[in-house]
Amino acid sequence: MVKLKLHGVFAHLVGLDEVYVEVREPTPVNELLRKLIPRYEEFKTKIILVNGKPSGEETLVSGDDEIKILPVLSGG
Repeated sequence: MVKLKLHGVFAHLVGLDEVYVEVREPTPVNELLRKLIPRYEEFKTKIILVNGKPSGEETLVSGDDEIKILPVLSGG
């Protein structure tokens, strides 16, 4: 199962900070996130880590991979 760790607004939108998803074949990160996070497409910038390494939305995940998604914060 793929483990998703959600932070900030993403955790708020889902109502959980951790979700497990069964993935039967390698799947792009963005496909999983679109299904799980309401309004996901509205967030143009985000930080995605797969197994602790910076990754993109097209990164394929399967098995025991772990995805962390964080919003990009700005301000001064």
